[in-house]
Amino acid sequence: MGSRAPMGADVLDRPGFRKRQDFRLEEVYVPDSLEDIPIPVNGKQKSLSKLIGSKATIVMNIKLDDPETVTQIPALKTLVLQYADQGLNAICFPTDQGDYEPDDSATVRIKVAQQYGMKSSVKGPIVVTDKTDIVGKFTHPLYRYMTTNLPNPNNITRITLNYEKFLLDANGKVLRRYPRLWSAERMEKDVKAVLAGQPLPPMDPQWQFAWKEADKEATRSIYSFRKHYNFYDQQEAGSDWAGTKAEFFTPGSNAPRFKSVTKGKPLTIPLPE
Repeated sequence: MGSRAPMGADVLDRPGFRKRQDFRLEEVYVPDSLEDIPIPVNGKQKSLSKLIGSKATIVMNIKLDDPETVTQIPALKTLVLQYADQGLNAICFPTDQGDYEPDDSATVRIKVAQQYGMKSSVKGPIVVTDKTDIVGKFTHPLYRYMTTNLPNPNNITRITLNYEKFLLDANGKVLRRYPRLWSAERMEKDVKAVLAGQPLPPMDPQWQFAWKEADKEATRSIYSFRKHYNFYDQQEAGSDWAGTKAEFFTPGSNAPRFKSVTKGKPLTIPLPE
């Protein structure tokens, strides 16, 4: 008996799906100050410069219910801890987009620490941020910068699947982008080159193949980011940004929901022109 297609594959493969998904190139976004991009952690804003490694940083979104979690998080933890003393850090972004993340940000950090031994600290080498929009109108500025400056080899700007990864240099400049199934241990050669101040080595041909497979998965998997299904062009940032009992700040100019318990400032999210 043949294997069954993922749930919803018949819908996702219909003509016109890719067009509706904004699988395209977007205008390059250049922030006024890359190192000053605010990153939401524990209900407060930390500048990117406070969180990146002294020589290199891996940025990856995480989704605890995704089956890839059991491979991706341990691999990232192992690589970062191996090279942390040489200047490697990691920033992990949970999100409510894609398949909904039922836990608040504080609980996500607790589960990551308890289940995978990956502790989060703003002092490094690994920090797990508050839940953040990484696709759509309210895409976080760091993700807007990374994705528009380095589209994937399929000529798609936005994130299509969980656990895409980006390698940054000491100043936060994006150097290389990796597909979902390219786990952190396969990034080791690139990481070692950046830590040593050397050019990145030529990419493994399997990297290109992995991106082609990611392109297929993006149109078939229930864990892909699907516009109008598990993320939308909403009128304001998702509730994950807007403050829950564990996330005490709101985006834009909206007043904080929990004024009595927060000292954090609202996070300004620049919108596309």
